[in-house]
Amino acid sequence: MKPKRKPRSVAKARLSSGISTRTNPSGVVVYRYRWDDKATGKRKVATFDTVLEAEEFRLRILNDPRQEENSATMTFAAWWDRWMEPRDLLPSTRKGYESLARNHILPALGRLRLTDIKASHLQAMHADMLQKKGLSDSHSGKALEQVGACLQDAVSDGLLSVNPRSKMPRRGRKHTGTKKDQYALSVAELVALEGAMDERWAIVVPFIAETGLRIGEVSALTVRDIDLDNGRVTVNKSRKKTGELGPPKSKAGYRAVPTLTKATAQRLRVMITDRNLTKQSPLFTGAKGGILNQDNFRGREWKDAVEAAGLDRLADGRAAPTPHTLRHTAITMWMQRAHLTPYQAAKIAGHENSLVTESIYSHLNPGELGFVRDAMEGWGRADLRAVSED
Repeated sequence: MKPKRKPRSVAKARLSSGISTRTNPSGVVVYRYRWDDKATGKRKVATFDTVLEAEEFRLRILNDPRQEENSATMTFAAWWDRWMEPRDLLPSTRKGYESLARNHILPALGRLRLTDIKASHLQAMHADMLQKKGLSDSHSGKALEQVGACLQDAVSDGLLSVNPRSKMPRRGRKHTGTKKDQYALSVAELVALEGAMDERWAIVVPFIAETGLRIGEVSALTVRDIDLDNGRVTVNKSRKKTGELGPPKSKAGYRAVPTLTKATAQRLRVMITDRNLTKQSPLFTGAKGGILNQDNFRGREWKDAVEAAGLDRLADGRAAPTPHTLRHTAITMWMQRAHLTPYQAAKIAGHENSLVTESIYSHLNPGELGFVRDAMEGWGRADLRAVSED
């Protein structure tokens, strides 16, 4: 007797009907359905989170060919809702994005057909937020960033051929001279800051400067999350200012950060032993074992150390550093000293988009460019005159 053939799984049967799988760079598997649009003769594709959603869409297309027109008639508001719903965001982050959409994005773009949106519509929305509503460049820029990401996924799903956001002039980062300006600390400034920090908290400075974790992620770490032998930190949660534990800022926030140096790992090993910490214990705690409270840390330990190190009155006009400055420092060093690409740095930093990593978190520290001055020494006016005469 011939051996019985194993029945094909439902998933495989469905995948053979024009549905395929695709693994994103983050490791997430999505399901794509491709079909020929009879009206335009073009090949189209739609992406779904589950095979069941892809199969339902395929059956709708087969049963009612008019469904093919959805991509041409879908409004931005309909696509925005479909795009926002599955996003893995902190409740506070989602609330902020929903507020942007309700008050600014959807009133400007919601009724437009997705395929009719042009760069001029986005520019008008941005100008309206700045001029008529008096919002900050940062706030209006965040709205543009979200709209651009939404439209980019529409391109990926085959609903648009090009992202209108890419047709807009590149926005420069507006210098306001406020304390929100970020930069990278020099090695000397890091050493001074760590030296001025209370002994119990001093190790936090090199830890964040090496791993680039957000302060909420640092507060949520347990001893179990640290692989001291391999210098790796696993990030799978974050702590709010209220003390409540939750997921990282986004799906990209779930990550392994392999940038902890041997020296810092050894200091952590000694700290864990001296404080009798268990695998379940918070990694960084107060003298009484309490969790790292973000507000208390910033208002007490950090502020006092910054003042003691003289970093609250920097001669070059930079504002006093914040704990987040250490994250900027880490990412800058990854890219400038370890020569990571923006994509690689974004993966380690937990950014969804490498453009954010490159344009916002990579800084040029003038204090560490002395080699340029040294190279110019001796190149006087006589040399300049000789060059011009040649």
